[in-house]
Amino acid sequence: MQQKKVETMAQVDMRSLRMPMVAVYNSPEDFPGYCVARVYDMDQPTDTVMVKKSLREVEEDLRKHTGFSFLPRGKEDVASLVGVWM
Repeated sequence: MQQKKVETMAQVDMRSLRMPMVAVYNSPEDFPGYCVARVYDMDQPTDTVMVKKSLREVEEDLRKHTGFSFLPRGKEDVASLVGVWM
């Protein structure tokens, strides 16, 4: 799947998603050294990602541009997952 990179979540229209969520990763395999926010519809990833240099930048953007709450990763989740905003 071709990924669509956005600079901010303000650029993402989530109205058509049944249950929008944003999974935040710290240095995932496909973006080592970066923090990534991947938009999901329920448990399915969309093509939309936001890539930033720091976790702080990702969290600030999510707080500013969504009304989501943060849930930290569980023990069984991949190590690079920080948590999910929903």
